[in-house]
Amino acid sequence: MKIVRVLIYFIILFLIFTLNSQAAFYYKNYAVRQDMGVDVLCDIYTVQVDDYLIKIFKERGEISRKDFPYFMNIFKRINPHIKDTDLLQPGQQIYIPLKEILDENLPGQSTGLVTIPFVTTSDIKNVSNENAASYTIKKGDTVSAIVAERFGNFKSNDFRKGLEEFKRLNPHIKDLNLIYQGQIVKLPGNNKIDQPIPALPQIPIIDGLKKEDSTIPGIPSLTGEAPKQFGSPIGKAALLSPLTRASKILNATLRDNGKFYFPRTGTEDFEVDLEKYPLIELKNGKKFIFPINKSVNTDLNFLKSYWNNLSIISMPENPSAENIVRSVIDTFDPQHVKDEVIFNDHGVRVKVKAKWIIDEPSISDMISNYLCITFINSPQEKTPVEIVRYLEQHGLTVKDVLFSEQNQTDMKTTGKESEKNPISFVDLNSYKSFVKDLILAIGYNFEKNVDISFPYAGMQIKAQSNLTTKYDGTPLLIDFESLFGEALSAIKMCGIDIIQIKESDPILNIIKKVLTSMKLPYSDKPIFPATQRTLVHNTYISIPGIKISNMDKSDFNMPETLIVDTSLHYDIVQFFKNQNIKIVMINLPKEQSYLFGSTQDINS
Repeated sequence: MKIVRVLIYFIILFLIFTLNSQAAFYYKNYAVRQDMGVDVLCDIYTVQVDDYLIKIFKERGEISRKDFPYFMNIFKRINPHIKDTDLLQPGQQIYIPLKEILDENLPGQSTGLVTIPFVTTSDIKNVSNENAASYTIKKGDTVSAIVAERFGNFKSNDFRKGLEEFKRLNPHIKDLNLIYQGQIVKLPGNNKIDQPIPALPQIPIIDGLKKEDSTIPGIPSLTGEAPKQFGSPIGKAALLSPLTRASKILNATLRDNGKFYFPRTGTEDFEVDLEKYPLIELKNGKKFIFPINKSVNTDLNFLKSYWNNLSIISMPENPSAENIVRSVIDTFDPQHVKDEVIFNDHGVRVKVKAKWIIDEPSISDMISNYLCITFINSPQEKTPVEIVRYLEQHGLTVKDVLFSEQNQTDMKTTGKESEKNPISFVDLNSYKSFVKDLILAIGYNFEKNVDISFPYAGMQIKAQSNLTTKYDGTPLLIDFESLFGEALSAIKMCGIDIIQIKESDPILNIIKKVLTSMKLPYSDKPIFPATQRTLVHNTYISIPGIKISNMDKSDFNMPETLIVDTSLHYDIVQFFKNQNIKIVMINLPKEQSYLFGSTQDINS
């Protein structure tokens, strides 16, 4: 055993001198559970809000990759306290089986707990993908969509790596926004689920637990006895939940288990116990330590010689996630924190206003990344899932967080896609058919060549016209230049309203003339809030078009109508459907410019 310790000592010295001089060792605890006579290395995991087993198990360990049903059976046997795997509760602690250990070659394995070191500043390069596949660009393709289809969410590390790999494989593409139909590109051959699982480190350092002391905090003991209690009510248990929430809000990593060791010349390593000094690390590399006790270890300032982007934040006895998030953001340079972002998307103008909007590392030169955080009062104020999804594709991650830490499950959004009010398309084949199709599309009847009779110059004149109805149900005649002279006035003298539409009238004027004559209230270039909040913090979408309002607000079955002439993103269309807003799309000839021009500035 002494020889093993000496060997480990020289391995550590070798790592210290061969890695970056600012390297620090992070030690993570793993449990060893027996299943069917075989030792299984397990991760100790605390269930979070919105967790479910498939999400937790994703890319965890070689067992699940080889045989998922076998993996699930192991999970159930080593977690007898989980009665229903479909009903995990936040705060529950579970064992996640990672790897079967066939030989007892891990120091401390027999105790039921092993500790494995990691080096925080290791320079691990991505493995080049040599199985690139050729792909021909199709109409409507974008590089981001192609990469996302193979590597997942636009905000994920896998997507970022996939985008970098795409650029490496296609050096001839200088601007990823400029690809064309028929162009041949190379795509990374394997998506993320085809990547090999990294081997687990095999240099355990600590084996100090005795068999009788092998209870792990918060987990049913190996002997079946009740778990031991650690800390006071105002210690880790009280702080962990807000810290966990804050780290999720900030898209950060929380480390609250294990120890960091920092080499020091001429003296023993400096030790940071993460149970006493939890650490949050942001995506931009900034780190924050939150001492649980009021007295802050002054030696923690020593860590700044390793991490110059480290902040030490003292928290009150009863902290909230909002307090923690606010304390973190207060350390930011003001130029990296804003309260609004505006962008244009094919004529649609979008303004996102939030309590805090902070810069995040960019996925690529194409997209700037922002994290938009707002605390809200009720689940009903949450931004709809289709708008969250749409904004994410434009580099904005929206985090709407309830002030109250209770009823967090109410924050879930189903993302149900409404089948009501499909898009109606109106073509400009002729001005006559356009008027007819427009009126039908907005939900009113249109009858062609209706016989009419009216007195004129002492005679009873017979003619034909087109008939629709106004909002109040009274008739409206529409004439396409078939009546002349004072015939229009004579018809109106009979108490029947009539308008005349000419082929020379601009299309936009025709639309407004029809809507005005039908007594339909409308507005140009409308602005839609994403959610009905009393707060100023919201997302506002300005559409180049005309919105016909529903005058009877009590009748939700009567939809409002949006007339547009530009293609809308799928998620924007879905948002309008779920808001019971009918979309009428005018198909303009390619040579004709937009009817409605650019959108107006959004003033909230």
